[in-house]
Amino acid sequence: MKSNLVKLDLNSEYLKKQGVTNQAIAAILGNWSVESSINPKRAEGDYLNPPVGATESSWDDEGWLLLGGPSIYNGRYPNILKRGLGLGQWTDTADGSRRHTLLLEYAKSKHQKWYDFGLQLDFMLHGDNPYYTNWLKDFFKNSGSPASLTQLFLIYWEGNSGDKLLEGQTRATEWYYQIEKGFSQPNGGTSQSDSKALEAVRGDLYENSVPGGGDGMGYAYGQCTWGVASRINQLGLKLKGRSGDKLPIISNIGNGQDWVRTATSLGGETGTTPKAGAIISFAGGAHGTPTAYGHVAFIEKVYPDGSFLISETNYNGNPNYTFRKLLGVDSTMSFAYTTK
Repeated sequence: MKSNLVKLDLNSEYLKKQGVTNQAIAAILGNWSVESSINPKRAEGDYLNPPVGATESSWDDEGWLLLGGPSIYNGRYPNILKRGLGLGQWTDTADGSRRHTLLLEYAKSKHQKWYDFGLQLDFMLHGDNPYYTNWLKDFFKNSGSPASLTQLFLIYWEGNSGDKLLEGQTRATEWYYQIEKGFSQPNGGTSQSDSKALEAVRGDLYENSVPGGGDGMGYAYGQCTWGVASRINQLGLKLKGRSGDKLPIISNIGNGQDWVRTATSLGGETGTTPKAGAIISFAGGAHGTPTAYGHVAFIEKVYPDGSFLISETNYNGNPNYTFRKLLGVDSTMSFAYTTK
C-alpha cells in the first residue's frame, strides 16, 4: 500500500495537471489536515465510543453514516442533519446543503467506496454542489500566500468563519514547502541552516557550531521536533537527569509542547530558566504556535540582559533552521536541560 506521503504526492500532481497553483494545493491540504488529518476514511465523531464512534463495519453502514449533530453531540447542533464525511467533512445541513448525500451518490455512480482517496478528489472537482465546483475553478488559479488562501478556503469552501484558522494556516505553510521540494525529503533527513538567517547570529551559536547534519531520528522532516532532535544529536547532547545521569533523546517525545513534560517523566531536569543548550517548549496557542501541537526549539545562547537566542525549524513553515532572539521568559515557556 502506498504511504500517505506518496498518495499526497500523486494527488498533488493530479491537481497540478488541473492548473492548480502550489499555494492553493497547500491551502487545501492545510485545511484538510485540521478537518480530517487528510484521511478520506473519516466521519464526524468517529473518534467517540460506539455506537456514535466507528467500528470496523461502520464505514459501510448507512444508518451510522446518517447520524446528525444531536446524535453525535448529545442534542446539540441540530443544524447538522447528516455527519461530515471524508477529506473535507462534507455535511448535510439545515440550510439546504446536501454535500454528504452528494458524496455518497457520486461514489455509487462510480461503483466505488465513498472513502476512496481518488474518488473524493474527483468528487470535489466534478460531483460536489455546482457552487463549490465553480468557486474552486477561480480559487485554483490563486497565487497568494498559503496562509491567506487557507482563510479563503475555510470561509468559502468549508463554510466556516474562522474556527481553527491558525492551525490550518500553519499546516498549509508546511505543505507549501513540502510541495515545492517535491515530497522528496525522507523523515530524519539532512538538516541545514537558512543561509540568510545564519549570518546575523553566527557568532552566538552554541559551541560555535552551525546547525545542520544531525540525525532527525525519524521525526517528520522540517517539523520543529525534527529540528531539535537533529540539533541535539549533532552536538552530542543528552538530557540531563535529575540524579546526574545522562538520558538519551528518544524518537517518541511527542509534539513540540510535550517535550519538556516528557523529559520530566523520563527523569530529566527541567525548569523555568533558559540556559544555553536547553530545550524550550512553547504551550499550544502561544507565540503563534498551533493550539493542538505547540512548538519546540533549541537555546543557542543566553545574553546578560536575560534575552536568549533560539534555533528552530518549521517557524512560519520553513523546514531549515532559522533563529530568533526572545526578550525574556513567560508562563507559556518551559525548559529541559542537556549535558554532554
